[in-house]
Amino acid sequence: LVLKNINIDSDYFYTLLKTSIVQKQVQIEVIGSTIPTISETKIMNFKVAIPQQDEIDLIMIYINNIKLKISTVISLKEKEIEKLKEYKSVLINEAVSGKIKIG
Repeated sequence: LVLKNINIDSDYFYTLLKTSIVQKQVQIEVIGSTIPTISETKIMNFKVAIPQQDEIDLIMIYINNIKLKISTVISLKEKEIEKLKEYKSVLINEAVSGKIKIG
């Protein structure tokens, strides 16, 4: 589907398309199991909330802040996992070489 003459912030529109409200409408209207399809007419009848631009700006700032926080937490946890893997490897090596006693 090619959408033309859209007068809405593209980031907001993309985010809107991923919401459960839109996804539920897609699930209801889609036909076919092997190759799911949906008609342009059905898409054009979807009900979505499109606030004023200043509200969209605030919404996108909020969403981007949340994304940044989530990304930061994920990065920190990935670093912790790597450190734990390194620590595990050191412990295994020390146990095998007899540097530490087990049990």
